[in-house]
Amino acid sequence: MLKNFPQRIVERTELTVEFDSSDRKLSVSLKWIKALEEKTQAREVFETLVSTKLLVTLPN
Repeated sequence: MLKNFPQRIVERTELTVEFDSSDRKLSVSLKWIKALEEKTQAREVFETLVSTKLLVTLPN
């Protein structure tokens, strides 16, 4: 919480947002891919992670 919050209720802040279109894909080691292939439960859990779908593409 901000110090003296009730007194600062009308305070204004300037904010700048910038779009970054750079590629964020990750490369993974073959050893790691092999481990996921061998452990189907681990792969199923891994594939449910939202960030995983965006950053890592696994072979079928």
